[in-house]
Amino acid sequence: MSTINKILISVGVLVVIGLVCFSYLPIQEILSTEGVTIRVGSTIFDWINLAVSTFSLIFIFWYVIDTHKMAVAATDSLRPIISLRLISGSKYYGVRSESNPDLAYDTRCIVTNHSKYVTDVFVNLNLKIDGIKKEVKDVYSGEISWSLQPFKNVNGHFSLKDYISDIEGVEEITIDIEVSYKSSSSNKLYKHTAQRWYFNKENKMWRNEIGVTV
Repeated sequence: MSTINKILISVGVLVVIGLVCFSYLPIQEILSTEGVTIRVGSTIFDWINLAVSTFSLIFIFWYVIDTHKMAVAATDSLRPIISLRLISGSKYYGVRSESNPDLAYDTRCIVTNHSKYVTDVFVNLNLKIDGIKKEVKDVYSGEISWSLQPFKNVNGHFSLKDYISDIEGVEEITIDIEVSYKSSSSNKLYKHTAQRWYFNKENKMWRNEIGVTV
């Protein structure tokens, strides 16, 4: 909700409160010399009472808003901190890609929990071969959660050769990683902005869109 909408809603609520309070103002009746009853306005004390009541309602209104904001802030303070990276199998095991070609195409997906909360993480890997999407199933589909203990990581792996018949004839291999996660004690789901990774066929390494090679 924008700031302007919040202001308009607040003004509207205050106007309604004022009208409700005004409708309950006491009316004095004075009998004139002709025997006609004349209705006149309230005394200064009635107006003071109205002002006190109105300000009290305004205070309650803003108290409810501030309490809600504090509750939202408290929920956000429980937000876990998650990171994810791809790393080639040869680098993960410290083996030269030339000595083990199959391991060079093995990809490790490492998810790390940097917070003190047990966290459920959903990883969706959108693999594309020369712009054509390949479905990566199971734990990389974004439908199965990874349970991460505080300050721990979990890693899985898959081979690019399972999705590419002629890997040498491919021009570009990319993976768009989408990560969503939540604390195991909360139902609020957070999402990371999708990040693109590129596979370099020359050195058999993964590089993210920022330019970091792993």
